[in-house]
Amino acid sequence: MTDGFKGGREEAHVGKQEIGERIRTRRIAVGWTEDHLAELANLDTSTVSRIETGRHPNPSAASVLRMMRVLELTVIEVIGAGVRTAPPG
Repeated sequence: MTDGFKGGREEAHVGKQEIGERIRTRRIAVGWTEDHLAELANLDTSTVSRIETGRHPNPSAASVLRMMRVLELTVIEVIGAGVRTAPPG
């Protein structure tokens, strides 16, 4: 039986849909449209939409990072939530 921890860290798998949801949540929180985010990140609006909904088959790291940068999101905020250190001992 496993306790969910491996090598002192809980295994966490953040899928592209969850990453997209976190980006979308921030975009909405700052009051931006998909068009505005796309313009600031130098992306097509359809790319922003597909990343936010997890429908992009293989989003590039560069595209996701550009969106994160203009939204002032950290890697921890986007993919690190849920990863925690195992208790000592």
